[in-house]
Amino acid sequence: MKAKTLLTVILSIVLVSCAPASIFTPTPTPILPPELSGDTAIQQLLLSSHNRWKSLRGSATVTLYPPPGVTAEAQITIAQIWIEQPNQAKVIVAPPQSAPTHIFISDGINARWNSEPAQPLPANLNQPFNPPDVPSDTVYLHPLGGMLGTPVSDLIFPAGLAQRGGEYRLTGKEALAGRQTYVVEWGRAPGQLIDRFWVDTQTGVILRQQNYGKESSTTPNSEIVFNFIEFDNAMPAEVFDLNSPDLPTLATLQPALPSDAPQLSVKPGIDLVNVRSGPSTMYDIIAALTPKQMARVVGKNQEGDWWQIEMDGKTGWVFAELVDFSGEAAAVPVVPTPSP
Repeated sequence: MKAKTLLTVILSIVLVSCAPASIFTPTPTPILPPELSGDTAIQQLLLSSHNRWKSLRGSATVTLYPPPGVTAEAQITIAQIWIEQPNQAKVIVAPPQSAPTHIFISDGINARWNSEPAQPLPANLNQPFNPPDVPSDTVYLHPLGGMLGTPVSDLIFPAGLAQRGGEYRLTGKEALAGRQTYVVEWGRAPGQLIDRFWVDTQTGVILRQQNYGKESSTTPNSEIVFNFIEFDNAMPAEVFDLNSPDLPTLATLQPALPSDAPQLSVKPGIDLVNVRSGPSTMYDIIAALTPKQMARVVGKNQEGDWWQIEMDGKTGWVFAELVDFSGEAAAVPVVPTPSP
């Protein structure tokens, strides 16, 4: 597809509400012109994603839901990821507030998994990655993504997902983790829902995925969502140092909060809560708070209907009606409201 045609397709997408909705709501009816029913534009964005950014740092929550009718807790892990293309990466995976269950680190020459000895990187990491632009029986994965050891890698390097064929349906546009995304539904047959994606409009990285399984159920089997992500910011060389005596762990990145510290979490039944730069929907979305994720409360506005929190190294605001607060509310200080 020519660049002009691709740009015309992308700019035709209708902006819809950015308010979070429950993951258990029915598939929304697309409010889009008929010409966007094809899948070429979104496939090309996913296929070329790895060429649209150089470095990435982010934190994502992976949730596996129990089968329908089964009474069990969802399985949750958090993946912290640093990447400097073409061959440097670090991944730390752990359940919330627990020790890491998986660590991968590559310094561009060697790599190691957990406590295993370092091994030389394969030569193809330094070769250009050019996935086929038409569906086939063979899916070619990005070589660095295939080494990370987490399902989040398929979202960071989504070229493999774009090679599956099927039908892509663009259903709207939403804000997530402080970025604009295209909301896309995918199925192998017309009208079938297997995956719902939130695709970053600038980089093509998938910031959120809901998978409904091959049977196209009405509730998702799993979900991956980035709580925080940033692109092309400088990272110190020691991030990818295999010999560092103080390899970061999830505990150092997200320290456990004291039991008496004011904190909050998403209310049951709510998908995610937007974290904004100020106490109003007028302010930009800078991150998202997901179920089971705790955040430290550091302040409140004068009216007491917004909490100021700290998470992923950032300070932001969440609407009080969407979260469960624990602690002494009267002890939380009122802080100045920032300018929009």
